[in-house]
Amino acid sequence: MSTKRTPTPNNSGRELRELPGPGGASFLEVWDTDARGKLSSLVVSCYVEPHETPADAVAGLLAEFLHPFGAAWDSPEQYGKELDAVKWLADFYDVNAEEIK
Repeated sequence: MSTKRTPTPNNSGRELRELPGPGGASFLEVWDTDARGKLSSLVVSCYVEPHETPADAVAGLLAEFLHPFGAAWDSPEQYGKELDAVKWLADFYDVNAEEIK
């Protein structure tokens, strides 16, 4: 699998990249982009098992972010930025956040 870059048509300031992982797995990376559309910083990465769909992996990641006892972040700002990126990724894959809660 080669790296896939998926620019967003709405100029959201985000870009999705799909990278190959070990044993047939893959990684979905959400990057912030600058005003010219160039990648500026990695915001969040989602691991996709070989047997699951990207939507299933994103649903699992979103559930982790929404869980009241989820992972600890260095700061509320970091959590907010990453949660926003995960919600963007969920929207990209048509994952319904309301069904996860």
